[in-house]
Amino acid sequence: MSRLAPSRSSGGQPVVERCVHAAFPQHLTPSVLVLLISIGAMTLGLVAAKRQLDSGNDVNALVCIAFGSLLVSPISRTHHWVWAVLALMVLVQGRHHVVAAVLAAVFVIAPMWLAPRGHFLELKDNWWQAAACVAYLVVALTYLPSSRRAVSLHKEAAQPPGSHRPYR
Repeated sequence: MSRLAPSRSSGGQPVVERCVHAAFPQHLTPSVLVLLISIGAMTLGLVAAKRQLDSGNDVNALVCIAFGSLLVSPISRTHHWVWAVLALMVLVQGRHHVVAAVLAAVFVIAPMWLAPRGHFLELKDNWWQAAACVAYLVVALTYLPSSRRAVSLHKEAAQPPGSHRPYR
C-alpha cells in the first residue's frame, strides 16, 4: 500500500472523505455519516443509470454507474476518472457541445493540481483551493442529475417532426 498517495492529497477525489474532512476534525470519521453519504451518492448514480437504460442510452448508463462508483470509492485518484472521456462522447453525440467543452476543460486543466500539495498542505486549503480540489466531484454531482435532461432530449429526438407522442 505504500504506492498510494496519502488519502488527503489533492489527487484524491473521494466525496466521502471530502465531506467528512469539511465537517469534522482530522481523526474523527463518524461511520454513520460516511455510510449515509455513500448510499446517497451511489443511489444518485443508480437512478441516473436506470433512467439512461430505460431510454436506450447504454453508454451513458455506464458513465452514470462509473461516476457513482467514483463518488463512493475510498480510493479515487484523478487517473480513475478516465470515464469522463465516455461522458464527453455522450455529450458530443447528444449535441451538448458547450457542456462537453466545459467538462473537457475541467479534466484537461485538472484544477486540483493548482493548489499547494505535499507535506499535508492540503489540510490548510483556503476556499478556492478546496473548491479546486473537488472539481471532479462537482462534475460528477452535476452530471448525474442532469442526465435526466439528456433522457428527455433523447426521447424528443426520436419523435417524428410535428408529433408530440413518442413512437410505439
